[in-house]
Amino acid sequence: MPRVPLTAALTAVALTVLPASFPAVAQADPGLYAPTMLILDASGSMERPDQGGTMMDSAKRAVRAFVASAPAESSVGLTTYGTGTSNSEADKAAGCRDVQVLRQPTTIDKPALITAVDGIHARGWTPMGTALRQAADALPDSGSRSIVLVSDGDDTCSPPDPCEVAKELKQQGLDLIVHSIGFAVDDKARAQLTCAAQATGGTYSDAADGAALERLLPRVSSAALRNYQATGTPITGTDEYRTAPVAKPGQYLDTIGQQQKRLCAVDVPAGATAYFTGIVSFPRAKGVSMTEDMNALELRVFGRDGVDCNIRERELETRASDGVALTVAKTFEGATEEPTSGDSAQCKGGRRYYFELNWDLVAKGSPARYVFYRVRLDWGQGLAYRVRFAETGGANSTAASNVETTLYSPLGREIDSDTTVYTGRSSAELVLASVPVRYANRDLSDAQVQRQAVAGWHYIAVKLGIPMGADALPPTPIQLDVTVSGAAEPGPSYVGTSAQLEADQPVAVGGPATVARPWALYVLIGAGVALVVGIGTAIVVVGRRRD
Repeated sequence: MPRVPLTAALTAVALTVLPASFPAVAQADPGLYAPTMLILDASGSMERPDQGGTMMDSAKRAVRAFVASAPAESSVGLTTYGTGTSNSEADKAAGCRDVQVLRQPTTIDKPALITAVDGIHARGWTPMGTALRQAADALPDSGSRSIVLVSDGDDTCSPPDPCEVAKELKQQGLDLIVHSIGFAVDDKARAQLTCAAQATGGTYSDAADGAALERLLPRVSSAALRNYQATGTPITGTDEYRTAPVAKPGQYLDTIGQQQKRLCAVDVPAGATAYFTGIVSFPRAKGVSMTEDMNALELRVFGRDGVDCNIRERELETRASDGVALTVAKTFEGATEEPTSGDSAQCKGGRRYYFELNWDLVAKGSPARYVFYRVRLDWGQGLAYRVRFAETGGANSTAASNVETTLYSPLGREIDSDTTVYTGRSSAELVLASVPVRYANRDLSDAQVQRQAVAGWHYIAVKLGIPMGADALPPTPIQLDVTVSGAAEPGPSYVGTSAQLEADQPVAVGGPATVARPWALYVLIGAGVALVVGIGTAIVVVGRRRD
């Protein structure tokens, strides 16, 4: 069952959401690539059959696909384990030391890297924790670094446990991010690989078979090279309200799978309004039938004792294979109402509430190409921006692709979007603008203006579609010109409360909103639009307004 990272967040005032984790990069500057070590599982279980051969054969094809797409300026190394012994008990002691750094993480030598991969033979044990340590030791001593770990099972040699190793590396202050891919793994291995990734701010992805791994590995590795880091504290949502973790102010990371639900508890003070947003960014896919291309993201709210508050928001996307971001959002005002008699009383007043996200009908995917930028708007400020796609000469009128930009609010809600056709033989341009951010916008009749009622980080998504009949476009330079206009104004302040929730639940509150210095004008240049791993985000903002 496919799983992708789900980012959850709770804050009392403002929030930096998902797109902040996807920095824009320029492919022309090799300094922007993080040296990356690929760790490839070569344990005996990788000899299990898979489409077109064994799992090891599929893994090698996936690595070749990544190497072919990797920028020439990037630094990529290769580590493997399990090649030197058998996986018999007699060989366990030696097998658990069997880790080999086949290629140092220097400027990529594609032929040499492919030769090294082709020479791997799966035989032995799974010393995953030891491999993480040795891969980290082989990376530079300073600066951003990444590891991409591909495994078909859990560590059969621990200690050291790979999750504990990842935590140790992070505690040492290393700027190191681990991304992990589970290749046809069970729940135990999935939990271990997820923990190792989340401990460093990385991502976990499921590859159910070799075909999925071939799609995933280039995408995850590209994110690693660009030093992608999911931000937040690891949290594990549950499918039942009694065991749901309590989300206090902060930002959290979780995972969600196809047709799964994730619940988290939120303590909402009496008189407060809660804002909850869920986002899933779908990868671009080819050859997906219409019946398989429908995706849904549903948000539900439950009250005391798990009573259904009959509050649901459901958003559908019928063409997720185009590479879209699907957002569901809800403003919950139940805590502003006085409890009454009957079942509805359990969904009113200050208390603990449970928010559930359900992601359904996931499309099969291949990489989409995105970059995200963030711009801070204070109360009274608006923005205007223009995206230019430069000529590359690498496409033509018969290989046109769609390009799109979308502006998101601090709550992850879409404000506006613009799209056009881009051929590569001529430049393309997209333009968007917003109104000044004011609290009173939420009461206006224009739905688009209503979404511009929260100050804070706003997010600009830029997407480059893959043209019909083509596998890719050459690196595409983009120029983003952004103007922030208007002087910062005083906005509403959010206050705490001394009142206790029912059952003496703790109250999560925050201080007054802060105002950062305004931005006048800046220009960002990016080339080769970055790849985004399928990501979801959930945002909760809780606060009471002081008029």
